[in-house]
Amino acid sequence: SSSNNGTPSSPPSVLAKDDTSAVDVASMANRLNVRLTASERRMLKKQLDRDGDGTVTRSELYYAGRKALEDRWARELFLEVIEKPKTMADRMGSRLVTALDYGGTALFAVVGTQLAGEAGMNIV
Repeated sequence: SSSNNGTPSSPPSVLAKDDTSAVDVASMANRLNVRLTASERRMLKKQLDRDGDGTVTRSELYYAGRKALEDRWARELFLEVIEKPKTMADRMGSRLVTALDYGGTALFAVVGTQLAGEAGMNIV
């Protein structure tokens, strides 16, 4: 769609937390290039329909999306905190793992080059 001055206008938000209009889950999935079987569509509608009236509304979809994002955000935050090195030994261990990673990669390259040469894959 376009506005009066001829420039394209942005589409209305798909999700609105207070919008009780129905959402066609199948057409939304098609628009997002997500293929759903009939069984998957029924399961998705059942999961999203919070009030059990048989209709998925934009507010229900908003709630589900927000909950999923909050869960993902909280998980990442928790993992970030527990994965941080806390002691000097933790920091040294982290540096050792990084050094071994570089060393292993270099050794893999050297051995691969040697084996390729022995197999006759010489490039001149």
